Amino acid sequence: MTKVVLDVDSVLQPLTGIGWYARMLALHLPGAAENLELRLMSRHGFQDDLPAPQAPALSTGSPNWARRLRHLRYPRVHVPLLSDWGLNRRRRNQQHLMSTYGGWLFHGTNYCVPEFDGPAIATFHDMTILSHPQFHPPVRVRRMTQQIEHAVERCSLLLTVSDFSRGEISRLLGVGSDRIRVTPLAPRPGFMPRAADETAALLDGLGLQHDRYILFCGTIEPRKNIPLLLRAYSRLPAAVRRNWPLVIAGGTGWNSADIHQQILEAERRGDVCYTGYLHDDHLRHLFSGASVVVLPSVTEGFGLPVVEAMASGVPVMCSRAGSLPEVAGELSACFDPHRADMLADKLLEVLEDGNLRARMIEDGLQRAASYSWQRCAEETLHCYAHALN
Repeated sequence: MTKVVLDVDSVLQPLTGIGWYARMLALHLPGAAENLELRLMSRHGFQDDLPAPQAPALSTGSPNWARRLRHLRYPRVHVPLLSDWGLNRRRRNQQHLMSTYGGWLFHGTNYCVPEFDGPAIATFHDMTILSHPQFHPPVRVRRMTQQIEHAVERCSLLLTVSDFSRGEISRLLGVGSDRIRVTPLAPRPGFMPRAADETAALLDGLGLQHDRYILFCGTIEPRKNIPLLLRAYSRLPAAVRRNWPLVIAGGTGWNSADIHQQILEAERRGDVCYTGYLHDDHLRHLFSGASVVVLPSVTEGFGLPVVEAMASGVPVMCSRAGSLPEVAGELSACFDPHRADMLADKLLEVLEDGNLRARMIEDGLQRAASYSWQRCAEETLHCYAHALN
């Protein structure tokens, strides 16, 4: 019997990439092995069930749907920035809980592991804390660096989500590649191609048309490189901007005031529609209705919007940075994350070349099908067996 304690502390609302990773592992691990005993741990202790994702706060059948959406569009993405006292208390709680689980493997899904006598592994999603510290609050850099160093010393194996991140972990932390395993992520449930009549309820409320907008989805923060996207979009001919508005979907992250101001100014010009954070029920339809999804990030450890766009039957454009070219594949339209002119040119090409779009859609659907949470769970189980043996 394989006995595992899985850290699900990141499964909080609103969910972002790491929270979805922990959630999907918790849901798929039991079905991937018959001899697995799994316990879920949050900062509050062991729990029998995962919290359900919040239901949409809106009804798209309401005539005031779009106006109500505008009032809910600025929720702040949850990023735990505990005080030193709070962080130490969390560690003590985890250490106390694990003190009677000495024979169990602890899987820290978000870089961190407690101090206890049993085996442990941790998932490092990216190394931006060390490679790009300017994209994080200094207090987070300090605390996360300490937690990462402790996990490297404590864990027999480190998991990560892409070959790029594996190389970064080895380069920045001096960890041998034999101690790092890659378990790629996958699209969240429900991201798939949809016809115009299926997306109409959402898009009508936003004043959008199916296959007639450019989409960015991600937390509003400096690392996502949204100002470059806005500059590139402003370079497009006015007729193109009228036919393909830019839609930005995402909750408020760290150091985003200037970015929000730029988005607001673009909204006032009529160029941009900012939705804020959307529940998955709405986000799935927003992806399916897009003409193209753009991810201009300066760096990414994986890039879930890439595989979710591909699974939705939508062409993907991403920066030539971090893991993005690896995840998106050869037929994605990659660009320099510092060149607004290059992004504008490629956007125009993808929007106006129907044959190119068709090839990108077909290739994307095939690539998306190669990523699955079942596979992620199975490969994670192999890592458990290795760590325990």
